[in-house]
Amino acid sequence: MRETWRFGGWLVGMLLLVGGEAAATTLAPVLNPGAVLDISVYASGKKELDFTATVQADSTIMAPLVGSTKVTGMDATKVSARLQRLYDKNFFVNPQVLVNVKEYGGRVLVSGEVRQPGIYPVGQGLTVLSATVLAGGFTDFASLGRAKIVRPAKNGRTEVVKVDLGKILKGEVPDLALRDGDRVDVPRRLF
Repeated sequence: MRETWRFGGWLVGMLLLVGGEAAATTLAPVLNPGAVLDISVYASGKKELDFTATVQADSTIMAPLVGSTKVTGMDATKVSARLQRLYDKNFFVNPQVLVNVKEYGGRVLVSGEVRQPGIYPVGQGLTVLSATVLAGGFTDFASLGRAKIVRPAKNGRTEVVKVDLGKILKGEVPDLALRDGDRVDVPRRLF
């Protein structure tokens, strides 16, 4: 099955294989601090509220009438459901809340043997392979089998996840979703 999505103006498509068969995956990213949301609230057939909210450092957004709302670990669909419950509780009858992610918060660093090393925004469905595509693809000297993700851990240390991009490209292993603060390193091939 071919899955496509927009990322920073790029249209990215991948053939996803699991166990040798095509499989659909949903990679709805959680909203990191810095994400910008356009939110519209409809009730009784008309638009009642229309506002923009930015996810703060404490993973909250400020919403009219309901105030500060925690969105820790949520994607846009879950934020919509939470706001719908809050607005339904005290303000509107059967409201419909639409949440459009204008900008995803969070950044990842792609370094090593890619054509355009740099910092890229964490977007919907950003995986190790799609991050390397955004970084211009691999150089001729890239060692695809020895790539790694260096990820900040909760205890202040770092976690290192080994990634075989060659096997991901062939569909032999699933691609890994990236998180805010991850660093993808593609080392130089040893001859």
